[in-house]
Amino acid sequence: MTLPLAEGLTFGIQTIYRRTEPADTPWVPNQQDGRDVVERVEQLGFDSIWVGDHLAFAIPILDPVVQLAQAAVFSTRLKIGTAVFLQPLRHPGPTAKQIATLDLLS
Repeated sequence: MTLPLAEGLTFGIQTIYRRTEPADTPWVPNQQDGRDVVERVEQLGFDSIWVGDHLAFAIPILDPVVQLAQAAVFSTRLKIGTAVFLQPLRHPGPTAKQIATLDLLS
C-alpha cells in the first residue's frame, strides 16, 4: 500500500545524540556517535534533522547550536533546525549572530 503524499512534503527527525543503555552508567557523547546518526538519518531518506534545548531534563541535552554545527559538517544535504530553543535565556544580539553564522557556513 502506498500513501499519496503532497508535493513538497518532507520528513525530519529530532535526534543527534541518544543516551545508550544501561541508563545507570555515565553518558559521554562522542563525535563518532554524532557522525553515525547524521549519516544514518541521511541514508534513511530524511530531509531534516532537529535538536532540542532544555536546561533541566531527564537526560543530558547538549547545546543546540553546537549540535547543529556538527550535523552540518557531517551532512551533505540535511536541513537543520531546533525543535525547541530557549531564546528568553539568551541575549538576542549574540544569538542572532550565532544563528546567522551557522546559516552561512552550513
